Amino acid sequence: MDNLKNLFLTSNIFMLIFISFLYIAPTVQASTLSAEQKGISILNSVVGVDLSKYAVSSNTYAQTQTPFGISQSVIYNLTSINSKLRVSCTFNNGNLQILQVLDVIGATNLAASQPVSNTVAAKSFLERYQQYTSIQKYDQLKSSLSSINPNRNTTQVTEDSTLEVTALSSGYTNFKWTYTVNGILAPTKFLSLGFNNNSLSYFVDNWQSQTIGSTKINLSEDQAKSIAINVAKTWSLSVGLDKVNINKFNESNIAFAALLFDYPSHTNVSLSGDPSVLYPVWRVGVQLDKWYGDLYGIEVDMNADTGQIISTREALSTLHPLNDTNLSSKYIDSSQTAIVQTTTSNETIPLIWLILLISVGVSTPALLLVTKKNSKMIKFNIIISRLSKNLHKQLIPLTGGLLVCVLLMPSLLFLYTIPSVSATPTGTAVIWGAESIGQLSGQQEPYFYWRKTFPEIVCQQSTANAISGWFSNYGFLITVGLAPLGKVLINKVIPGHFATI
Repeated sequence: MDNLKNLFLTSNIFMLIFISFLYIAPTVQASTLSAEQKGISILNSVVGVDLSKYAVSSNTYAQTQTPFGISQSVIYNLTSINSKLRVSCTFNNGNLQILQVLDVIGATNLAASQPVSNTVAAKSFLERYQQYTSIQKYDQLKSSLSSINPNRNTTQVTEDSTLEVTALSSGYTNFKWTYTVNGILAPTKFLSLGFNNNSLSYFVDNWQSQTIGSTKINLSEDQAKSIAINVAKTWSLSVGLDKVNINKFNESNIAFAALLFDYPSHTNVSLSGDPSVLYPVWRVGVQLDKWYGDLYGIEVDMNADTGQIISTREALSTLHPLNDTNLSSKYIDSSQTAIVQTTTSNETIPLIWLILLISVGVSTPALLLVTKKNSKMIKFNIIISRLSKNLHKQLIPLTGGLLVCVLLMPSLLFLYTIPSVSATPTGTAVIWGAESIGQLSGQQEPYFYWRKTFPEIVCQQSTANAISGWFSNYGFLITVGLAPLGKVLINKVIPGHFATI
């Protein structure tokens, strides 16, 4: 009997432990949301698109490895009866990093009413995104919009961020928050939003992917400049098979000195081993004595705490001031020339008609004078005296003269038909990026370039998004292309065409 009681008690205890384990053990989801599914959810719950009114198709690109993790992009095509929408979403480690509205035709079908301003639209977006991610920081960024004037350019510094608002009269507004500590910016740790007439243009979130490793600064600006000059004196330039040593550097060669948060890249120097962790860095630009090919200077990065040299990079440009000292005036002069040519061409039009009238006015009396007989000018009697026997003789010189005028008219009118230069001056703008592929410095990964870092590429994407939005609002046609990581596109801006990377 006692054995049965013990068995029963043991069985109950075992079952209770087993049931408790089932409740304590974490549940495993049947499936994890893919990048494509996440994008659909964001378009619906964050952007606010009424997907029930669209037929949705997508193109998912292969995953790529970046310094911050795994990146993947998806492009969505939304089509309805009255609207078409093309949106690109890029995810980093499963989190949304970039969202860009590539093309919009017609009014977007929204689940809620259209916001009354770009500022209200930005607040609503951040509020919905905070609910989607459960990250409280987005709510703090939203609160900073309450004290700004939405109709003017504004810079506002808060405890840990710098808000820059760029408002255009065309209806485009850009909001950008950059992480700031004690007045020192972390340029790669930012969040940016762009709205065009209350509709989302793009969203870039590089805030959550980076952290601050240290805020300790022991190096002054003067000390940083001195270190940079000493580095420049020991630096050498290889041009083909020749090596050029430049050692005449002093304080006058310093072009700039900036204190910022960055991560030590391009060299074997490592503070944490994690490229997403930022540290205080002094970046000093040293100008060379002249141009060496496309090289005009070097940039020296050093740890603002210890003074340790992080990297020494070349500063390159294909626009040579020595060869073209005033590039902007070149375009201004060409535009002024076009205006002058247009004025000249337009002024020739009344001149042509004046010549034509003078020709007719002079030739007609001359022809009539030919018909004089016995010092009497035949005026209107040529028409009246149709039965005159001399009519045939009188009309011969008149007809011949008129034919000469008729033959002269096409030559004069030909001048009128010459196409004139457009009165609207046009120009060409060039978006230029440094060609920084290759040139590895002890790194095996293809994305660690010593002249261009991955955050620079992210910033370029954000800048290109903003630029494309500005040009779009001024009547330019926008075409967007994706450049491979580390590659460079040289794009020209002309009326009717614009390209971004």
